[in-house]
Amino acid sequence: MKLSRLFKKSGYIFVIFLIIVAISPLLFISHPVSGIDAVTTLAATTTSITTTSAELNAILNSCWQEMIWVSFEYGLTDSCELGTTTEQAVVGWGPFSKVLTGLNPGTTYYFRAKADDHLPDTVHYGAVMSFTTLPAPSSIASDNWYWHPSVVTIGSSNITDSSATVSGNLTSMGTARKVLAYFKYGTHYYQTVWPLWAGGNVTLPHVFKSPGDISANITNLNPGTTYYFRAVASGEGTIYGAVMTFITPSPAKE
Repeated sequence: MKLSRLFKKSGYIFVIFLIIVAISPLLFISHPVSGIDAVTTLAATTTSITTTSAELNAILNSCWQEMIWVSFEYGLTDSCELGTTTEQAVVGWGPFSKVLTGLNPGTTYYFRAKADDHLPDTVHYGAVMSFTTLPAPSSIASDNWYWHPSVVTIGSSNITDSSATVSGNLTSMGTARKVLAYFKYGTHYYQTVWPLWAGGNVTLPHVFKSPGDISANITNLNPGTTYYFRAVASGEGTIYGAVMTFITPSPAKE
């Protein structure tokens, strides 16, 4: 009799366990991980700012849904009242960026990152940051001024288990007549921001005499590997685009 009751009670416990396992994703998927900001706004770097444009960067720290839409709000005050950039759909945590254009020279702008899963009450914001666009060249009180080029990293395509195409855009020549543009890449983030002795690689540089698109085909990659890359432009000063990633697919199992 006692054994039958024990088996009956064990059966109830097992059923309750199965129910908890089944609904646990629903309990945790609708919100970011506790104690971690969903999105972090990164400070604008001086090399990404021109007279009329700026590259904004942020990091999505928690991907609490299968797809998250990220963007930036910006404005002339810390309420970021001017508007919101076009949303980008992402499927995992990591860095994202957007280039603002059509800005006024010598003007301070405020911005913040935004992450939205398009469900009620689940919009998350990063801290408000600011940057000031460069003054117009005519307002610089010097006869010896120079202007660095500007470049943005756009993305990757044609990804196989051993190769990928990366792309960017040289948005300004600065005051240089010729600019060398290329990509740094590697299997670790630091390889794109440290000198080449850190173990990174560079693509073959191309000479530009006017702004334009940049692309390079990277080969001899390892399958099933995450690669980090960024665009680089070197003229009168060297500047860098945002770091982005791609993953080479693993070989199909036979």
